[in-house]
Amino acid sequence: MNNILKLKAWEQAQLLEQKDISAYELVKKYYENIEINKDLNAFISLRKEKAITEAKAIDEKRAKGENLSKIAGLCLALKDNISIKDEPMTCASGFMKDYIAPFNSSVYEQLKSADCIVLGKSNMDEFAMGGTNKTSYFGPVLNPLNKSLVAGGSSGGSAAAVAGELSSFAIGTDTGGSVRQPASFCGLVGIKPSYGSISRYGISSMANTLDQVGVMGKDIKDVLLLMKEITNRDYLDSTCVGNKAYHENYNFSHSEEYLKDMRIAVPKQILNIDFDSEIKNNYQNSIKILEEYGAKVEIVDMPNLEHSIETYHLVANAEISSNMSRFDGIIFGNRAKDYDDINQLYIKSRSEGLGNEVKKRIMIGTYILSIDNAKDYYEKAMKVRTLIINDFKNVFDNNDIILMPTTPVMPFKLNENLKATDIYNADLFTTPVNLAGCGAITVPFAKSSNLSTGIQFICDRFNDEYMLKAALGFERVINNGI
Repeated sequence: MNNILKLKAWEQAQLLEQKDISAYELVKKYYENIEINKDLNAFISLRKEKAITEAKAIDEKRAKGENLSKIAGLCLALKDNISIKDEPMTCASGFMKDYIAPFNSSVYEQLKSADCIVLGKSNMDEFAMGGTNKTSYFGPVLNPLNKSLVAGGSSGGSAAAVAGELSSFAIGTDTGGSVRQPASFCGLVGIKPSYGSISRYGISSMANTLDQVGVMGKDIKDVLLLMKEITNRDYLDSTCVGNKAYHENYNFSHSEEYLKDMRIAVPKQILNIDFDSEIKNNYQNSIKILEEYGAKVEIVDMPNLEHSIETYHLVANAEISSNMSRFDGIIFGNRAKDYDDINQLYIKSRSEGLGNEVKKRIMIGTYILSIDNAKDYYEKAMKVRTLIINDFKNVFDNNDIILMPTTPVMPFKLNENLKATDIYNADLFTTPVNLAGCGAITVPFAKSSNLSTGIQFICDRFNDEYMLKAALGFERVINNGI
């Protein structure tokens, strides 16, 4: 089948199950397309020989009639901050360019058990710090929808792999929007489940209390197919309890019925913000569509929402400073060749190996946590974080879902000289979700000039079922499924 790469992951899964195609054929076609589109720079490393061997083994299992998972034989791009034993894990950093992971992450173990084939490790912002995928040691990722634009960050390589038809679906990590923002930029569905739904064991931490693994696909059915396999409790990660919402059966053929009587909140603060006119129009149109199909929309007050960006960067940079202290050139990673004492070894190893964005965030975080500043910055930020969490709790007392745009801006130009504040403000609608630990999904809406804007459905912690139902209904309606 010549157009097999254009199919959604669940459509490919059906063909594999019916033996109309083989896993080997699918893998081969993806690698051919990866070679053709290598200018996208979506992958840092490929595992071609291993993937082909795995595909042949899966085909043999299927031929013998063995029971296989729904994602057996499907192909995945895995963000390069997630470990696979005896394979590279660079975190897109010069510091880690030669690092080989000594153990499997829990996410990879679950993928392996489900016979999902990892094609390679996808490009990202260095140590997941950035919103454009331009901080990568291996160069920026191009947006497959328009190569003059960024794919978004930090999981830009994962998004480009799916949008560029280089993988069936992809996995990234989301600390302040790093799955949802690139998914929105590349016209995909991107999901960050409630904090604690997916194991973080074997994943390089950026900011522990904010990080969460997420998934990108061509539609919601795609991401649900994958989420079912990786939202399991993991005793290797004390924060991971799994999430039963992703193991439920959903009505895909009449999902618009989910919208009837769904209680959806619209923060009045968002309506008063001045952001991209096309995104604002699409957001307002999405509210009208939801109301037309029976949803009850309420304008709500979330007074502390406007402090999310500042709070996020204070908390995140403080945690970054702590997490990055392990990268010292002693145990692993880049080690300077010329040094006179231990202090010089630390300084030279980190100066040579780390990029400017990473250095900047370490310095800011260290300043925030210093004895003189901790009370004025970090402790106050944690208090405001609690206020933001309470805003979400108050809204969810009377509503099922909060509706926001995914980003306030369209994709940046690749060669655009951006201020740091421009990039940070692009996370205006995504960071509050991570601060509160809620789940969120972005759905592409109203394609214009081959681009689309993301509409974001947010749920209370571990009430992901509401979010999925609302998003499924919305997706079906806007795609003229009824």
